[in-house]
Amino acid sequence: MEDQFSKWSNLPCYEEHWVPFQSPELALVALKSIQADPELRPNQVKRILSVQNSLLHIELYAKDERALKMALQSLQQMIYVVQTAITWFSTDYWKTAA
Repeated sequence: MEDQFSKWSNLPCYEEHWVPFQSPELALVALKSIQADPELRPNQVKRILSVQNSLLHIELYAKDERALKMALQSLQQMIYVVQTAITWFSTDYWKTAA
């Protein structure tokens, strides 16, 4: 039986990204937030997320460029929301906003 990685690694479209955060804990918050939102097209796109130190590691495998582009746009929006929430809820933000 073929393992999950082999199934997706043969797809023609692939993107890898490293997103830096201020700490490993914040990278983990981002990971959990993004994982809570399932992939919109699981039959066309596979999203693999992990945290290494304070970096969120993202791998995307897709059946075609259109599916990859849509997955990247969705992921960018999710990361933006997470980073905005982190900024808003950080104590430093509230100290400087007052």
